[in-house]
Amino acid sequence: MKITVLHVVSAALMLALTASAAMPPGVTAADIAYLRALMKETWHYMDSYVSQETGLPYDSNEARDTTNTTNVGLYLAALSMACKLGYIAEADALARARKMLDSLDRYQHWHRLYGNWLDPEGENWNAKPGESNISDYNKLPAGLVVLRQTFPSLRERCTAFLDEIPWEKFHEPGTDKMCYAFDVTEKRVFSPVYFYRGEDKILGHFLAIASGKVPPSTWDRHSLQEEEREGYRYYLYGWDGGGLFMQFICGLFLDDRGTLQGRSSATFAWAQIVRGHRIGSPVWGWSACVAPSGQYLGMGALVDPIVTPHASALAIHLFPREVIDNLKRLETFGLREPFVVNGKPERYGFRDAVNWVTGEVTDKYLVLDQAMLFLSLVNFCEDGLLWKTFGGDPMIANGKKLIAEYRDAPAKRDAETAYIRSLSVDDPAVFWLAERDDSVCRPGRPLRRSLFARSLSTKPVTNGLASWQLKAPGNRVLHAGRHLAELAPRETRRLVTLDLPTDKAGYGEEVFNRRKDSFVFLSYQDLAGSWRASRGDDPAWAAPQLDTAAWQAIRIPSKWEDGVFPDYDGIAWLRVEFRLDPVSAGRWKGRSLAIALGAVDDADETYLNGRRIGSTGKFPPEKETAYNVPRLYQVDREWLGETNVLAVRVSDWRGNGGIWRGPVAIGPADELRRALER
Repeated sequence: MKITVLHVVSAALMLALTASAAMPPGVTAADIAYLRALMKETWHYMDSYVSQETGLPYDSNEARDTTNTTNVGLYLAALSMACKLGYIAEADALARARKMLDSLDRYQHWHRLYGNWLDPEGENWNAKPGESNISDYNKLPAGLVVLRQTFPSLRERCTAFLDEIPWEKFHEPGTDKMCYAFDVTEKRVFSPVYFYRGEDKILGHFLAIASGKVPPSTWDRHSLQEEEREGYRYYLYGWDGGGLFMQFICGLFLDDRGTLQGRSSATFAWAQIVRGHRIGSPVWGWSACVAPSGQYLGMGALVDPIVTPHASALAIHLFPREVIDNLKRLETFGLREPFVVNGKPERYGFRDAVNWVTGEVTDKYLVLDQAMLFLSLVNFCEDGLLWKTFGGDPMIANGKKLIAEYRDAPAKRDAETAYIRSLSVDDPAVFWLAERDDSVCRPGRPLRRSLFARSLSTKPVTNGLASWQLKAPGNRVLHAGRHLAELAPRETRRLVTLDLPTDKAGYGEEVFNRRKDSFVFLSYQDLAGSWRASRGDDPAWAAPQLDTAAWQAIRIPSKWEDGVFPDYDGIAWLRVEFRLDPVSAGRWKGRSLAIALGAVDDADETYLNGRRIGSTGKFPPEKETAYNVPRLYQVDREWLGETNVLAVRVSDWRGNGGIWRGPVAIGPADELRRALER
């Protein structure tokens, strides 16, 4: 039996005729306290994933063999802000900054131009041949500007670094085009173009002009080409360029309020808010990130179900109420839950992304995204601290005098604020939000849901009526409700929390997917929990009678580096003994059975009661990784006994290892297949 939830805003949802253009309720002291707590947690992540050898930040909580010049520049800025905010002592911050500068002296460079990617462990100091891009590089000199403004003892050293950058080589005289590419090994720049105003290269262009090495007239040669989404126009690049970070990352340093770029950024963020409103998403914020599947969603790869916390945080100075409310709703998906490192829970702020349709959360943190979130909150909560630090530098002040758009920006900020306040969508909407994890449901257990109403109108909503129904096959109404929805201008508000009945549902039947606020009542038997683990490799370890008392306990699913095998690359065996739940097994009659392993890093061979039931990936020496491939291995019912042993031989040769994602279960193959696809 299939049950669906239908929710509509009744035609009786009336809009008052008042012409009020008031903003949503103001930000409170409690809101600022909330954001500052998040700032500290986010800094704690950045503080924890730094190379002891070079002082450079790692690219992510998993990638310890690479980092990016953008990461380095943003970390220098974050380190400076953390010192100003008292998160770290000045002597400690100075020592870290000096170590990073010493390391940058050792990496191969061409007049202080570095390749995009660096080895943070310092095992290879050479630049990689090939193209690097000013869009990655430009945050490094910006971070050095912040560093010299924060620590006077480093001013001379940072200035020598900045003065050496050959900005003049990027300028093509005669056309006023700017090169965006360079090759450190070949010592050349290439690919002259007119930059798009809305892309992440323009901070480099500003620094080139501010240095006095590139004419200010080149700024006016930017392409002002636009795209349109949700009825709003803003500069390229937008969604296809990788989302909000593209237009906002340069504005972390360079206060663009009152500029044409600032207005475009505001419109782009509003278009995203409207997009979430129109598709019924409880959260918004589309930008490049790591999806729960492990795929990096960059240029041309953004999809509606995947949102990332840093995206909305970038716009907090423009839409504070909307962003704060959005961050709090993102927390309901578990993105801010403590992250376990070596058996210890750590509060690192938000994980990188969530699929709001399925509720699946990525287990990754990227220093790029954490730094953007942190620095955005610093500017908002601490009265533009990064803007003021960067803007107070004489070179930056010179750039703002040379470029009319920035020279005139302060006088135009009131008009920009008025524009933001005028943005409006008249049609209200409602959405559901889960109040507890019902990813595995049982008939008879109510689904606890909150119904929210959202207005993006500048006018108050009065006499609004949100109507919904829970229906069974045959269009029979099982449960229904109507709720008054009176909303202030641009307000999102919880209307009611409900326990929706499920006593008519059957096991193994789809109730409704999360986009429609729906779930599957599953009959499979969960095998997650405490397993046994041993490093090494022995074919005899597949035998069901093996004594594993001396093996180590491990939680499955998890990455073994986070627990029993820190920094281990090699082969290990993971085993669990289980009895079939007679109630669950009784529901499997006549159905094909399977074992599911959500994901195994990198390759596996899986055995049930000593019988090899499947493998995915290839073990060394072939080394074919399948770290992100769901496993579904067919099982014959006659292979099962009263007591059973599942043994998984795992090979990991880089990064993390183990059965790191669920579901880990036995049951009907069709159910498990759906669960693996969620």
